[in-house]
Amino acid sequence: MGAIASAIGNIVGSTASAVGNIVGAGTSMFGQDQANRQQQQGYSNANGIINQGYNQAQNAINTGYGTAIGNINQGFGNASNQINNGYNLGAAGYNQGYNTATGALGQGYNTTTGALNQGFNSATNAINQGYGQAAAGYQPYVNAGASGANALSNLINSGDATHQFNNADLQANLAPNYAFQLQQGQGQVQNVLNATGGLVSGNALQGINTFTQNFAANAYQNAFNNYQSQRQNIYGNLQNTTNAGQLAAAGQGNVYTGQGNALSGLDTGYGAAIGNAATGYGNNLANLGTNYGGNMANLGTQYGSAQAGLSTNQGAQLAALNTNQAQTNANLYTGQTNLLAGNNINAGNAAANSTNAMYGTASGAISTPNPSTTFKIVT
Repeated sequence: MGAIASAIGNIVGSTASAVGNIVGAGTSMFGQDQANRQQQQGYSNANGIINQGYNQAQNAINTGYGTAIGNINQGFGNASNQINNGYNLGAAGYNQGYNTATGALGQGYNTTTGALNQGFNSATNAINQGYGQAAAGYQPYVNAGASGANALSNLINSGDATHQFNNADLQANLAPNYAFQLQQGQGQVQNVLNATGGLVSGNALQGINTFTQNFAANAYQNAFNNYQSQRQNIYGNLQNTTNAGQLAAAGQGNVYTGQGNALSGLDTGYGAAIGNAATGYGNNLANLGTNYGGNMANLGTQYGSAQAGLSTNQGAQLAALNTNQAQTNANLYTGQTNLLAGNNINAGNAAANSTNAMYGTASGAISTPNPSTTFKIVT
């Protein structure tokens, strides 16, 4: 009975020890399970923190990218406005300078033409006045010549130039003392004859007749000569007056010819001066327009180059910014993926280790009884 009781005690003790082992193993497994759950929760929390951090980082990257784009665009807009303002100021300056220069050229041209017109008018008046005075000096002689020519023409038209000497001309041109001298001469002849006693003789009559005829012939010749001298004097005086008028008219003609030549030369010089002024004015305007066009073209080229360069820089900066954003996001995603993968691997390893530990404890608790606990019933 004692052996049985001892065996039963051994059994009970061994059973109690096994139960205790099982209970301890179960408690250990429960603790390990709790630890494993907490560890997995920690990994899950870590994953959430990683995801949250990377989301925040990505939001910060996107925000910075948007701000950078805004700054680049704003800077580009400001620079473009400055370029536009500079171009407008430059164009306004060129326009103002061009207008001022054209106004100055026009004023100078008007001043030049005004001076030429004034000088031309003054010179014309001086020429007309001088030549007019010179022509006026000839005018009395021209008038006298015209009067002489008219008188000479009237004489010729009256037939005086072809008139033959006649008795009327003889009587008109005899000396006023002709009759007296004839009477005295005849009386002297008679007195001589009377003194010689031949008052009525043939010789006396012949003597008186001879004296009378000779005296009449001489008187006729003198009358004819007086008539001819008178006509020649009249024609000569008129001819001299006419010749003087002709010379005066020729001189006056020369004056008018000189006046015409002087006015013609003045007109030619005036036309050439006006032409030169107009040509110079046109050339200056053409050069001014050429320079203005060249300056505006250069300004437009510089404006276009500046805007093109600005656009190119903006595009390059935006492209670089996009590239940096893409690279940063790629690096961020790679880092996030690596962290999450490592965290998940660690979580899996921890779970596997915890499971192995749990099953190892349970296996030890249900192991084969200790041989020292075996018993046998002794009969």
